[in-house]
Amino acid sequence: MIITGKAGYQINAALIVENGSDLPPATAVEDGGDGPESRRRWFVDELKKGRKLRRSDLENRFGISIATAKRDIADLDADIEFVGTGKAGYYAAVSSQK
Repeated sequence: MIITGKAGYQINAALIVENGSDLPPATAVEDGGDGPESRRRWFVDELKKGRKLRRSDLENRFGISIATAKRDIADLDADIEFVGTGKAGYYAAVSSQK
């Protein structure tokens, strides 16, 4: 039922839940809602708008753990860069002029 992997815990996409009604059965939608891809997309989109984000912004926005936020950010290393140091630092979109 639960798959663990690089993206953290996820419901198995092959799982089908029958609800006993005339409605179509519910199936797990890969990366639906607040999944890893949508979180990463939101983070990069906000950075491209010029916002300076920290890891805690991702945690607070999606209600995820520090470990999950770190994993999401690590998967974006080609699209973002860390500016500054420590708690005073923030993430920014990678400039295309590099």
